[in-house]
This record gives sequence, structure tokens and C-alpha cells, in this order.
Amino acid sequence: MERLFSRAIENDFTSLSIINYMHNNLTDEAKAKRKVTARDIEDFIADLFSGTVTDEEVRRNFPTYPINENSSAMEFVNSYVASNYREKCDIEFDNSYKLSIKSFVIDTKEINCGSFAREALFKDIVTNYGGERKNGLGSKGQFLSLFEQIENDGKWNDFTKRFTYMTENIFKDDLLIFIKGGNSVDVYLVDSSNFKNTLISAVSAGPKYAVSVLNRYEGNSLRIERDIFLSPEISTHIGLNFNKTNEHILNKIDTDFQNLKDSTLNFVSSTDASIDNYDNLISLFDLSYRKTILELLSIKSAPINTNALTTDFHTNIIDMYTSNKLSIIEMKQKKHGKSYQIVRNL
Repeated sequence: MERLFSRAIENDFTSLSIINYMHNNLTDEAKAKRKVTARDIEDFIADLFSGTVTDEEVRRNFPTYPINENSSAMEFVNSYVASNYREKCDIEFDNSYKLSIKSFVIDTKEINCGSFAREALFKDIVTNYGGERKNGLGSKGQFLSLFEQIENDGKWNDFTKRFTYMTENIFKDDLLIFIKGGNSVDVYLVDSSNFKNTLISAVSAGPKYAVSVLNRYEGNSLRIERDIFLSPEISTHIGLNFNKTNEHILNKIDTDFQNLKDSTLNFVSSTDASIDNYDNLISLFDLSYRKTILELLSIKSAPINTNALTTDFHTNIIDMYTSNKLSIIEMKQKKHGKSYQIVRNL
């Protein structure tokens, strides 16, 4: 990553393109809070390092590690453990290396670990662990009350064994934490052994230490403290700053092109919309756009068609507009069948 950014500052076109995509699609403040960017990040990492996003694959259960417990509850526990682990991997690479991705904005102070079944964790240890909120496990305080109850009942050692078993079998993959900060990104790679040992050590030390790491349940998803896993003892940190590269001409291209899209959408919503008028709109846009392309030519040795990035967009608009007998206004009013799809595409 450091080499990528250093080459971008030196005007390497490919490096600039990659960084430009990262900022505008993954970290920009206008998009950072959209849930869709979590999948965008997975796609980006998978494409960059030749991996496969597992959402597209058929998932299967994997065997669990043995435990020296003859309790009849273990078959019940194992069924949850296998299904919980099955959902943890987000990207799998050709060498069978698996990675779990967690992405969130900088203000988020906890990590959603995903499913960690309460039914399995507390089976035969405590009868009533309540719902998610009221009298349940929706806060650190509720967690502590339940843990103290387990300790007072003389079952903390049993709980620690169960928690250890589930942690070892569910969190088997390394974790990549991607924190979106607008013009900066912090990436932390957490080795699975460090992740598991941190959780297990906290719980083994007793209820008060356990809640220094474990925050709450939301549904069947376990939420944990974020910052402890960002320490250099536990994770490897990569910091990315887009401030210098954002001043580059590639960003102006994105800005200009977005202005074209916005102008087009405003245009087709007008009662005066016509193909002739749209041609005029493109011509006006093209004057400023050519200046941007000329700036880009100074860092790119290969010839660039000054119309290259507008031609396809312009053609698609005209094709959609002329292939239907209805006007854009009529399309928007009818909103059905092919007409509705055209409006959605626009």
C-alpha cells in the first residue's frame, strides 16, 4: 500500500486509478455510512488479491475441534458452532486462506463479530439469559449481571470452557478491520490466534475482565470492544491518507462526470427535454471536459480519446430515449414494464 501511494504521488496512472476508486467508492464521507460499501470493500480486496467473495459460493459446515466433555449438550452446541463458523469467512483465496472483513466508520467503537449463538453458549449453564434488551444481554451491565450470577452458581469454569470451545471453532479465520474516515482509511489485520487469545484470556480472568472486551448481544450477534484489537500487540496497522492524491486531476474527472450525470437527470425531468437539446447540453459540457482531459494527458503517455468517457454515456442516453415511443415524462408517470426500467437506469 505504501508503494501504491508513493507511485501515485509520482503520477503513476494505474496507481492513481486504484486509489481514486478506493476513495470515491469505499471511503468518501458521502458514501462511508452506506451499508452497501461493506460488500464493495470485499469485492475490491478480492479483485486486488485474486480472491473469491464467499457470498457467491455455496457454504458448507466444517468439523469442530474435539473437547473433553461428554455432556449431551455438546451435540446441540456443535450444530450452532458449525453454522456460526460457516458464515464468518468473507473472502477465500486460491491457497485456501480465508479472511473475515469488518468495515465501519471511524465513530463506531465496537466490532460486530456476527453470530455467536447464545443458545449454545449458555446451554446447561444458566436457564434464563433473557431477551436482547430488557432483562437480556443488550448492554455491558446486563452481561456483567449474568456473568456474576454464573460465577455465584459455581459454573464460571464450565462457562469458560464453553466460551473457549466456541471461540476456537468459530473464529478460525484472520480478521481484516477496515475503518472508513473520509479522506483516510485505517486497515488492521488481526491474526486469528491473537483475536481468540484476547477473548479467551478476558473471560478466563472472571466476569469483570470479561466485560472489558465483551459488550453486548444484538440478536444472536456478539458485539465486542473495538480499540483493544487495534493495538500493535494484536494487529498489524496500515494507514492510508488520500489528502495528497485527492488533489490530483483524476478526481476532477470524477467531479466533471458526476456533474454530467446530474445535469442529464435534471434535463430528462424537464418538459422541454429533446434529443436536440441534449446534444447542446453535451456540447457545453464537452468544452470544460476537454480541458480536464488535456491536463490528464500530461501524465499519461498513451493517446486518449477526448470523447472516450462521454461517448458511451451519451450513446446510452440517446438509445434509451429513442428506443421508446414515450417521452421521459411519460415514462416516469407510467412506471411499468420496459419504461420503468429505463427510468431506473437513468
